[in-house]
Amino acid sequence: MRVLIVFCRSSLLACLLLCFAWSEVTAAASRGSGEKLKSYRLYGGEYVSLHQWARIKGFSLSWDKQNKIVHLKNKWAKISIEVNSRRATIDGITIWLCSALAEYRNALYISERDVHKTLHPVLYPSALSKGDKVRTIVIAPGHGGKDPGNIVNKSQEKKYTLLMSKALKEALQASGFKVLMTRETDKFVDLEPQAAFARKAKADLFLSVHYNAVADVDPKGVETFSLTPAGAISTNGGNPRPWARGNKTDSFNFLLAYHVQKSILENSDFEDRGVRRAAFLVLREIDMPGILIEGGFMSNRSDAQKIFSAAHRKKMARAIADGVVTYKKLVERK
Repeated sequence: MRVLIVFCRSSLLACLLLCFAWSEVTAAASRGSGEKLKSYRLYGGEYVSLHQWARIKGFSLSWDKQNKIVHLKNKWAKISIEVNSRRATIDGITIWLCSALAEYRNALYISERDVHKTLHPVLYPSALSKGDKVRTIVIAPGHGGKDPGNIVNKSQEKKYTLLMSKALKEALQASGFKVLMTRETDKFVDLEPQAAFARKAKADLFLSVHYNAVADVDPKGVETFSLTPAGAISTNGGNPRPWARGNKTDSFNFLLAYHVQKSILENSDFEDRGVRRAAFLVLREIDMPGILIEGGFMSNRSDAQKIFSAAHRKKMARAIADGVVTYKKLVERK
């Protein structure tokens, strides 16, 4: 949350304060009011009253019916959710819910899945098991070799995902992580072997790097994806997803995605397209927390200038690394 997140590049005191603050958040949430959250069957799914959830968690709730948006606020966080929509923000960072916030009989209902898989992972992050640490990170530069990825004016995505990944490797190593890459040259590595590589390395995190491109030159901005939870529909649509290996770490996936997206936005001028869900094969097949970063649109002139700039890639790499450091401090707290 904005008042609590402190990047831990050089200050041990800042890191300790961060962990202490989050411990206070988690403790306050666990104390609660003793009231049990009631479940309702609506629209083919399990929902809970947003009003009741807010009361239990100590949030004030303000429903702007004219603009169809609800605002929730406590001393640690601010949340906004569009009514009858999946679009929301936590401390100004866009997130996409698994299901739309529902209005029913003049009350608001949020899916149980979003309470446990979207809101709680960010607001009340879980800690790793005692003794577990975030040490080894695998980076997967998108495409490569026979697969160029997106091509815009002869510029191939595979070239820039590799350049970005190398800059990210340096930034993460400077933060003390051991970093491996699924490829360090222009070669093709299929998705299942990428996941197998990360599993064999016993990686603690998996970061896949990509860039967007579309025919329309207007879309721009950064998206960070985590795996769609079982039973949910991905942000871009489709059918409800079955359970996959990568769902074992759903809460950590979303927490990591949120803090990487947040750090990118706070340290660059990219547009915020949000923390999203997708059932990408490589995310389905890993068994450690992982995300896929779409670091801008090669098809948009403003984004492309940053993507093609070595200086900006270095800045972006540092921002991603800072997001990972924040994640590490949250999940390693005692």
